[in-house]
Amino acid sequence: MKIEFIDQTHTFFDEVKSLGDKNSSTLGFMPEGAFLEHANKKCIIIAYEDNQLAGYLMFRRVPRSYRLAIVHLCVKDEFRGKNISVLLLDTLRDKYKNSTYNGIILNCRSDYEYASKLWKRYGFICKNTKRSKSIEENYLNIWWYEFNNTDLFTFSNTNSYRIKALLDANIIIKLRDDKEIYEPAQDPRSLLADWLTEEVDYFYAPETYNEIVRDKNKQRVQQTRSFLNNFLQAKIDIQECQKIAELLKKILTGNTENDNSDRIQLATAIVSETSYFITLDHKILEKRSSIENHFNIQIFTPQELILEIDRLLNKEDYSPAKLSGVVFHSIAKITNSELNLYIDTFLNKSNSENKRSFENIVYGEVSNIENARVKTVKTLSNEPIAFFLDIILMKEY
Repeated sequence: MKIEFIDQTHTFFDEVKSLGDKNSSTLGFMPEGAFLEHANKKCIIIAYEDNQLAGYLMFRRVPRSYRLAIVHLCVKDEFRGKNISVLLLDTLRDKYKNSTYNGIILNCRSDYEYASKLWKRYGFICKNTKRSKSIEENYLNIWWYEFNNTDLFTFSNTNSYRIKALLDANIIIKLRDDKEIYEPAQDPRSLLADWLTEEVDYFYAPETYNEIVRDKNKQRVQQTRSFLNNFLQAKIDIQECQKIAELLKKILTGNTENDNSDRIQLATAIVSETSYFITLDHKILEKRSSIENHFNIQIFTPQELILEIDRLLNKEDYSPAKLSGVVFHSIAKITNSELNLYIDTFLNKSNSENKRSFENIVYGEVSNIENARVKTVKTLSNEPIAFFLDIILMKEY
């Protein structure tokens, strides 16, 4: 298969126009003068084989907004299923990805499911939805492919002294619904505590936009998109992210749309080097040991992250200190990875205490009390006999 940028003098130019006219019901009407204008600017890419046109991609350069805009992408019926669309998109991306352009934009009817799957699979994200200008009530999804070229904002975020954590989509949705009542172990709102503002930067994966668009409630979709402005979008190499997502299939199985999004969200955290991935997804949490063994990432629930931040901000060795009045006992801090173990250890099983209730009490206190550290009392033989919250009072001057 050969790929080529063409102008109006090319052998296949007339055939490109004919193919566009034949598919105008889905592509939209394009006058002949517009084809000539795009050809004159070398903004038509064709794929052909054995002197047969397979398909074409027509685009615009929009320097004022630093983007490329796809006008048409069309493949002949007999060449469909042969990856022609991907070859044309690759050619456009590879020519401009290291240029002054920031990415590629296109509009596509929301009910064109086959095309929508192509955009998602390639790495586009659905940034917005708007009503089309047609008489019938149709909606256009606005798809965006980010080149992720380095800029001053990227440099600033990369060199921030703050802890970097990427929030899974399930966390963002719960933070958006701030009036809902959650069990403490499932409540992420402590992540937004005032004292964390200067200590942590929260990021979201671009894939979050594609998760949002699956919501059938259009008003809620817009609300969620607006809510994302509270966080930073992770900048990634899309191709590298796709490779990591493919590797994650060995650990996180499943082929549903949600499964694919879960792997891309996690791959984004790995590729963007945000260090922490924050989630309440049970499948990911169950596999976190295996994931952390294979990739440079740490996976936490919101409550665990708060404990981890405290440990990072207070770099003491936490060497055991003598507990006043009890000579043969000592105090040490519990790390977030140990807290679940202590919950199991101190669960009153003999009286059939409910683990979820006990867990909610512990996590509820940890999340709600600022500057609190969880510590344990151990015997001389290192056996835990109690654990408690140690509240650090901040002295004002």
